[in-house]
Amino acid sequence: MIHALGGDDIVIGTTGDDHIYGGAGNDTLTGNGEADTFHYGFTNAGNDEITDFATGAGGDVMGPAPVGGRIVR
Repeated sequence: MIHALGGDDIVIGTTGDDHIYGGAGNDTLTGNGEADTFHYGFTNAGNDEITDFATGAGGDVMGPAPVGGRIVR
């Protein structure tokens, strides 16, 4: 489990399957390979960006429904 903090953070996962949480602020979330689960869009979240979201079989998964976030490829 990898958590962003209160500011504008850059979070990079491991080469394994990670659960990555965006915190307060405008965070940049990168899974770094494998099937990651991104949790963001919380009440106090800023405008988070996921830079490497992979779709399809064995791809990444969204946690809570995004609120004010966007996915960047």
